[in-house]
Amino acid sequence: MMKSTITKYATVIAFALCGAKMLAQTKFSGNILGAPQTSMSVIIEYFQEDGWKNLTTIKEVTNGKFDAVINFDHTGQYRIRMSTDPKKWSDFILVKGKIPANGYDFSVKYADLSGKPLPLENSAEFNAYSIISELFNEVTLNPDSLPRESILMLQKEKLLSLKCTQIALQFPGTYSAEVLSKILPLNFAPSSEISESTKDSVYKFTCEHAFDNLLLNNDASLNHIGLIRRLNLGYSYFESTGKPEQFIDALMKKALVSEEMTAFMFKFLLDKMIDYKNENGLSYLITWYSSDCSESEHVESATKNLLTALEKCKPGNTIEYLNLPNLSGKLVSSKNVISSNKVTILMFWKGTCSHCKEFHPELKRIYEKYHAQGLEIYGIGTDKLQEDWTTQAKANNSPWPDVFLSFENRKDFSKRFPVSGTPSFIAVDKNGKILRRMIMRSKFEEAVVELMKEAQ
Repeated sequence: MMKSTITKYATVIAFALCGAKMLAQTKFSGNILGAPQTSMSVIIEYFQEDGWKNLTTIKEVTNGKFDAVINFDHTGQYRIRMSTDPKKWSDFILVKGKIPANGYDFSVKYADLSGKPLPLENSAEFNAYSIISELFNEVTLNPDSLPRESILMLQKEKLLSLKCTQIALQFPGTYSAEVLSKILPLNFAPSSEISESTKDSVYKFTCEHAFDNLLLNNDASLNHIGLIRRLNLGYSYFESTGKPEQFIDALMKKALVSEEMTAFMFKFLLDKMIDYKNENGLSYLITWYSSDCSESEHVESATKNLLTALEKCKPGNTIEYLNLPNLSGKLVSSKNVISSNKVTILMFWKGTCSHCKEFHPELKRIYEKYHAQGLEIYGIGTDKLQEDWTTQAKANNSPWPDVFLSFENRKDFSKRFPVSGTPSFIAVDKNGKILRRMIMRSKFEEAVVELMKEAQ
């Protein structure tokens, strides 16, 4: 009896779950007018946190027409794009709870798949998004390549700010009003007049106060590319003026509204400091904010490992010594190399890395110029396949020691060395003390000169 009852309840639950899943499906039919008469697929993607993710691929497309059933399971930005031409795409906003019961049936010209909103329906959501996305694309994609401090660009930014305010009033309750109008606009002084004589001061004000009015209290803001685009654009000013701490504080204080937002912002800033090899900003971020973020379940394991490696390789610490084989199979001790030179730069590289190949001639020139003064390089190959490293190492014929760290011997590598990409450089003195853990290729020679002085 009990077994029968359990089976009955299990069947009811399974049916209910299945029914819920069925109800979540949305009919999605389209007609792409003027589509090329070639075999193509329609790819549906959604944006989340820092990139586009694939939702589904519709392969049954006949003369530009298709019928599909899709589970749009979160509020945010979606897009369709053509498999035959990645430049042909159009995006749209969907809000859970507002999807029509009969789904969507739309037509769009193939020529109009140029980054414009997809005309799914005549609604407040679509109308608001059409206005705001067109203006935001003008300032972020910048087809005219205008300098950000130019009068025309500032005027476009101010127009976007005004429109965001209007949209919040005209289309209340929409995604554009509740989310985008809070994360896209810059902050202009109320009385700011943009002219040739004031543009510099207006630009400075908008940059330094860019995030004053930023509202991140809705996690759905992570589901639109606008947030990360605005954050990326905002960083350039702080990088050029040497004020990463101000940028970090402005964003982290705004992000403390939820665990998810805090973890997202910390990871964004961590990547930004590493991409720009900003040691001061990186140290500031880790010192003041990592304790709150590194334990969060939302922070990916790769980020946690990177934080561990950055702490392990903090300037002033002693580098972990390695004993690895060169092209001949002979073990080369990094300790022996390091102790015999004033400054040694550990270079992590790959034979398959195009940046490594491009930089090698310049690196060789710098090495030959400063080697007699006490500079050495200890090249560490990190290719997954040793053959890839071997082929390129032979082609390079580098004058410095080149060794290989095999994949099977790379236990906890990401926790030991902060190598988020290749080539990566860590500079140490003859005692193995870490001098710098991030050096930009574009400023490599400048860094070498400074390091040689530091190691006197």
